[in-house]
Amino acid sequence: RFLHLEKRVSKIFKIWANFILKSGEAGSRKRIGKLLLFMAYLILAILILGPIVKIVSAIYVLLQKENMENEIRYFQNVNP
Repeated sequence: RFLHLEKRVSKIFKIWANFILKSGEAGSRKRIGKLLLFMAYLILAILILGPIVKIVSAIYVLLQKENMENEIRYFQNVNP
């Protein structure tokens, strides 16, 4: 569950990083503006999107519980 979230966050961070890096040198007005935009996005993501994602993930886990249990049993029986 957390691995999927980590992959998604890493992808979003790379998009933001490239967006900000294309704005010029550190300290330039364009770059500062984009950094402020990114900070606003982070606050929005933490306060609003975070709880929504947590609820959706919990529902998904409940719906996929049987599949997950099957995968756990499978991997518990696999010998390295």
